This record gives sequence, structure tokens and C-alpha cells, in this order.
Amino acid sequence: MHDAARLRHTLKILHIEDKAADVEVVRAMLQRGHKQGLEVDVQAESSLSEGLIALENEPFDVALLDLDLPDSKGVATLQALALR
Repeated sequence: MHDAARLRHTLKILHIEDKAADVEVVRAMLQRGHKQGLEVDVQAESSLSEGLIALENEPFDVALLDLDLPDSKGVATLQALALR
């Protein structure tokens, strides 16, 4: 049987969102998972351009996107991220 401590992995999440209140809500929801053994490291960026720079500097397991950012709208946001 595997030891639970050895199976733990910190999930690195890039959250691209320009509304600080939404960032805090998502962060709080993800922290609830910590009680069930899920370790998360959330990095929030407030624009697509800042998010793309973050992606160039380090790998992430998951990206959460706002599709209505100051510098990108709708599917163009997802397309720009997918090209990275």
C-alpha cells in the first residue's frame, strides 16, 4: 500500500483574473481541498499578458481564465494561452 504522504503533489494553478474579489473566492474554494489532502499553489495574474509571462517563467498544472480581461476577450484569450 502506498504511503499517502508520498502521493501528495502540489497542484500549481495559474489564475488569470482581473477582479481581486473573484481571485479570493477561487483561492478560498481551492484551500478547502487542502483539508482533504490536496495541496495547491495559486498564482494570480490580472491580465493575459501577465499570465503569458508567468507561463514563460514556470510550468503550471492548470490555468483558470477569465474570458473578459482588460487585454483580451472571449475565445481569443483561450487561443493565446493554447499557443504557449
